[in-house]
Amino acid sequence: MIAAAAVLLVFAGWRSLAVIALAVVAIRISALLMAAIVYKAVYVPTKQLRRGTEALGRGDLDVVIDLQRSDELGAAAERQRRRAAAAADGHNR
Repeated sequence: MIAAAAVLLVFAGWRSLAVIALAVVAIRISALLMAAIVYKAVYVPTKQLRRGTEALGRGDLDVVIDLQRSDELGAAAERQRRRAAAAADGHNR
C-alpha cells in the first residue's frame, strides 16, 4: 500500500516525497530484520538456557540443555551440563 502511494507520488511529480516514503519502508524492513536476528541469536538460546537452569534448580537432573554455541551462551550451557552431570553422579552414589 505504501509502495503504491509512492508510485502515485512519483507520477504526480513529488519525487522527494516518494523517496522519503521508500526510505521509511526500507528502514522499517531493516528494523524488522534486525529484531528477527536478535530474537533468534539472543532471546531463544537465553530462554532455552534459563529453562534448563530452572529445571536443574527444581532437582530435575535429567534435563538436557542442548545449546551448542561457541560464545558465552554456549559456555554457560556447557557449565550447566557439567553441573548437572556432577549432581547426578553425586546423587547416584
